[in-house]
Amino acid sequence: MICLVVMVIFILATMSNQTGAVMSNEDFTPRREAARSPGNQAMIYSVAAGDSLWSIAQRYHVDMDMLMAANNLDENSLLTIGHKITIPDSRHGVHRITAGETLWEIACLAGTSVDQLQKLNPGIKANQLSIGDLLTVPANCSPSINPVNKSSRGIAQVIFNWPVLGKITSYFGWRHRSFHYGLDIAGKMGEPIMAAAGGVVAYSGWKGNYGKAVIIQHQDGRQTLYGHMQRIMVSNGESVARGEIIGLVGSTGHSTGPHVHFEVRRKGACLNPLNYLR
Repeated sequence: MICLVVMVIFILATMSNQTGAVMSNEDFTPRREAARSPGNQAMIYSVAAGDSLWSIAQRYHVDMDMLMAANNLDENSLLTIGHKITIPDSRHGVHRITAGETLWEIACLAGTSVDQLQKLNPGIKANQLSIGDLLTVPANCSPSINPVNKSSRGIAQVIFNWPVLGKITSYFGWRHRSFHYGLDIAGKMGEPIMAAAGGVVAYSGWKGNYGKAVIIQHQDGRQTLYGHMQRIMVSNGESVARGEIIGLVGSTGHSTGPHVHFEVRRKGACLNPLNYLR
């Protein structure tokens, strides 16, 4: 009977603070200050009794989202005494490498250069990236931080409609010796092009290699670009709704045939459209 009461008390105490550190089967590890990790700007901290993500973030002046992203944790994660926590440098952001990413794509996403990434991450090799590894990125590149469990934190990525329905003839990323900053989607000459989401037309007209192009500014800060149009059907400053016809498929500018060049941008950085299309 006594054993049962003790067990119940232990379970209730554990459940009362899931984000705090609890005893593990390992020996108790006394509190230690974070030690700088060689090869990057992050630091390693050993969790002590009574620690929580919030208290660690406050102690080292690190944003909670950045701390959780760096350690693949969320607000309900259970910290264990002695567990090693990566504390990113508050002067920089972090990016967790996902499947299929290249250093060039990450640099583009972060709005920086490959050279700058390599300076911030000594020893990193473009052809030897590992899924799950963390990269230090410039502080002004917060859009590149990958928060975990987005739905549980109420953070949702903007989903865009396809501007046309057709075959992808060129993907986002390196092709030959140049970087392709969007998707090329094949279409029939004169086929309607639709706004991927509602917003305000920030640009309409001739835009160099894009030919006749339209840029739409969306409320969340992102922009979508539609290039190589045969005809533009909206004007600067005009409000457009999701699915509204904004132009016709063409082959103007630097183009080898009728298609839509579709880009997604945020704060000047290019994003992979496939991450936002449905």
